Amino acid sequence: MSHLHITDGVLHWGLILLGFLLTFAIIGYVVLSTKKEELFNNVAKLGVMSALTLIVMSIPLGPLPFHINLSILTALILGPKLGFISVFLVNLILGVFGHGGVTVVGVNTLIMGTEIIIGYGVFSLLLNKRVNWNVSLAIAIAIMILASSALMVTVVTLGGIPPEIAIHTHDQEAIARYSNFNNTDFAVFVLGIVSIGAIIEVVIGSIVVNYFRKIRPDYLLKGGN
Repeated sequence: MSHLHITDGVLHWGLILLGFLLTFAIIGYVVLSTKKEELFNNVAKLGVMSALTLIVMSIPLGPLPFHINLSILTALILGPKLGFISVFLVNLILGVFGHGGVTVVGVNTLIMGTEIIIGYGVFSLLLNKRVNWNVSLAIAIAIMILASSALMVTVVTLGGIPPEIAIHTHDQEAIARYSNFNNTDFAVFVLGIVSIGAIIEVVIGSIVVNYFRKIRPDYLLKGGN
């Protein structure tokens, strides 16, 4: 639910403009504040993590309108700065190939970028306070999913987007049911879905990150050793 699968022409132009302005401002900051050597040395990782994100996002979770992002893995391998660029590339590719509109690339980058930044920040903070590795990881994943989903709900509400469009499903009966939702119904529905999705993301994310910690701890920027 931390991604808007909507076509062009649905999102209000003001939110489209704001989304792109903030996204490009953050990317500009990342490029200017990152050493050229660091950018060059992480190009391969940037490509691999972007491709991995695209793959896991394409895996359906049955009837649940939620997909795995593995944003925590991206954050811990690339860091919050390059991780943000990675999610921009992911959303740009999705938009170009019709998985959501091109006009929502900016907003979707901010929504997914929230996961990267908050996930990395919370995990780092908890580790610095000597909280158990797996507990820190689980809390960071849960918080980042809740934060990005809250931002998505805010965008849907402010943009006046119909819930049946914002909720990614091809079930016609479900679409008809969602069309009766008001903003409160939509928020409650998302909270329920996200609660389930967060548990799935915590389990899968923890397994994958711990696997990397076991075989290539040097890949992780935080807590690899």
